[in-house]
This record gives sequence, C-alpha cells and structure tokens, in this order.
Amino acid sequence: MSTTLVTGSHGWVGTHLRRLVAANGERVVGLGRRPRQPGPGETYHQLDLHDPAAVRARLQAVRPDVVFHLAATLPQRGASGADVVADAVHTTYNLCQELRRVDTRSGRPARLVLAGSSAQYGAVPPELNPITEQTLPRPVGAYGHAKAAAESLALALGADGRIAVVAARPFN
Repeated sequence: MSTTLVTGSHGWVGTHLRRLVAANGERVVGLGRRPRQPGPGETYHQLDLHDPAAVRARLQAVRPDVVFHLAATLPQRGASGADVVADAVHTTYNLCQELRRVDTRSGRPARLVLAGSSAQYGAVPPELNPITEQTLPRPVGAYGHAKAAAESLALALGADGRIAVVAARPFN
C-alpha cells in the first residue's frame, strides 16, 4: 500500500482528493494549519509548513510516496501579497527540501504533485486562446506570480531526480 500525503487536505480540492485516494486503497495522511478531523481510515496532522524542522519530522515519520501540495493562501480571503508569496514559495521550498531527504516506502524518489493555478497564465489575449500547455505564463498579481515562482522552484529542486515533480495548473 502506498502512502499519499495531502497538504491543504481539508480544502475544497483536498476533501475530494482524499476520498478518491482512499477509495483506491492508498493510505491517506492529511496536513493543514488548523485542527481537523480525519476521514475514515485517514490520519491528519496539524502542521505549519513554514517550520522546516516540523516538516522534516512529519515527512520522516510518514515517508510518503506521493505528496499533493494543495496548501495555499488565497488573496480572495483578504491575505496580503506578502502572505500569498510566503505561503506559496516558502512552504514549497520547505516541502521540496525535506522531500529530497525522505526514504519513501517504495524506495523511489517521492512524487510531488504541485497545484498551481490558471492565474499563472494571467490575462491571455483572445487571439491566443484556447490556453494550452504551450501558452507562455504571463502572471499578474501576487497570487499568479507566487504560484509561478513556487512551480519554478519545485522544478529546479527536482531537476537532480531526488524528487519527481509534476506541476499542474488547474482551471475552474
């Protein structure tokens, strides 16, 4: 049985993802800022992803094969641009650095699935639609730039193969 860790596990996407992963027979471990109740057959840990020592300890204890990094601060909830950037970039850095040190249960490098955002593309002119994976990012605002920076950082830290990074830019 593989182990899947989900940051931001009790947000809208995380809630659905946890159920899907558990239904596939995988062990699910959720992480988040606030106290939460785990779903059936899951575990949950309150954790500050800004704390590298806490991230290291939790990852060493869980030894995940796959990590879905969904945790984020949204500007729509009144967060400052600085908070949005810190949450996207600093937490992704801590998570990647510590994942590079983890011996997974499978023995392969941990796979990090990084949730980006359509905001990374910014305002795409109509003549360049539809947006594809070949569309160049033109982020606007702190959130789009922060998500782009976090993705670039994760890909850079995964370039040596010590973690396998999959970057996604989901749209509503």
